[in-house]
Amino acid sequence: SPPRVGFSPAEQRLMLAALSERTDDELADELAVSFSTVKNTWRSIFARASRRLPDMLPGQDDDGSLDRPSSPRGKEKRQRVLAYVW
Repeated sequence: SPPRVGFSPAEQRLMLAALSERTDDELADELAVSFSTVKNTWRSIFARASRRLPDMLPGQDDDGSLDRPSSPRGKEKRQRVLAYVW
């Protein structure tokens, strides 16, 4: 079936590297990008996932921010997205 989320190549590279449970600092070094780029790419991944699969990250706005305290955060969001794509 066709991709449902449509992650960009940069997003895909980050998620693939993140499967080894590296920190964002380690991911930045491995991918030869800045720490800020890693954070912005995660924000983009979460925003795209919440638009295309709203049940995956409930309470997430389209910009990747959270709109309620019970919403998944950081590591939990990453685990949910990686579990979906893996």
